[in-house]
Amino acid sequence: MIKSNGRYRKYVSELEKLIIHDLEMKIKQVNCNRKQYYELLTGIQWGAKENYQLCANTSETETKKISSVLSEYAQNWFRRKEY
Repeated sequence: MIKSNGRYRKYVSELEKLIIHDLEMKIKQVNCNRKQYYELLTGIQWGAKENYQLCANTSETETKKISSVLSEYAQNWFRRKEY
C-alpha cells in the first residue's frame, strides 16, 4: 500500500530504481554470455559489422514505415541460391 506521505513514495522510488538496476545487470550478463557462446562456436567477433547483411538505423523513423522495405529486402536475400 502506497500512502501519500513522502516516506512511502521515497521507498517505492528507491525500490523501483533497485529493480531496474537489477534488471539492467541481468540483461548485461545474458548478453555477455550470449557473446561468449557465439564467439566460441563460430570464431567470429560478436557485433562486428562484417557479420551483418543489412544494418538499418530506425531511430529517426517509425518502424512501421520501413517494415515493408526491410521485409522485401529480407525476402530477396533469402531467395538467393547462395547464402
